[in-house]
Amino acid sequence: MSLVKVSGIVIKQVDFGESNRILTIFTKEMGIINAVLYGAKSKRNKTSGNCQFLTYADFLLKTGTNDLYTIQSAEPIECFFKIAEDIVKLSLCVYFTDLVYKLININTPDENMLRLLLNSVYVLSEDKKSEKLVKAVFELRAMSYGGYMPNLACCSECFESSKPVAFSPKRGGIVCKKCVNAGDYYINSDVYNTLGYIITADEKRIFSFSGSDEVIKTISKISKDYVLCHCDGTFNSLEYYEK
Repeated sequence: MSLVKVSGIVIKQVDFGESNRILTIFTKEMGIINAVLYGAKSKRNKTSGNCQFLTYADFLLKTGTNDLYTIQSAEPIECFFKIAEDIVKLSLCVYFTDLVYKLININTPDENMLRLLLNSVYVLSEDKKSEKLVKAVFELRAMSYGGYMPNLACCSECFESSKPVAFSPKRGGIVCKKCVNAGDYYINSDVYNTLGYIITADEKRIFSFSGSDEVIKTISKISKDYVLCHCDGTFNSLEYYEK
């Protein structure tokens, strides 16, 4: 057995035995891993407070068997306390972590997805943008990183470069006038341009835009249906957030 140092954010907690927890940590170095914190429920365990859901920290781990690490220590970098105080934002972040878990493989580093998650949680915690906007940006960008980037270049049905009039979540992108089906979303140039910005903008500026309420509303519907069409159904955490 050896020791490894990683930085990551806790995306899931599961009780293990009477006093322990298994944490799922999205790390920069190793992707998503599982690690046990022994004595997590003990008031004398000082490390437990640094291993709460959404805590971003530097972890010292002991390697073990079956890809299960043991947490030796954790030094918090960011705890996002404001999220924990708001049940609506907290439930939205649970959905974010579930979507990340769905899109990337265990033990596969993905710094783009990690930065997206951290940036989205930060923007929510500081009330810098509306929840609806943050959710739409996260969904579209996460899907793009996960291999499901929407097609905005040509009609997703006939592949002609005709002017797009709608977005088809099921077909994975824009469609032209002759290929529109029931369930597609009619879009104007503002919606089209905003979709393009979200998908292609530099990661440091993905939240540096604004749009009318109607544009954000349309994009929010598109992003949700796009996730559900390509991720095999719904998420319990999404249903809970929407309630």
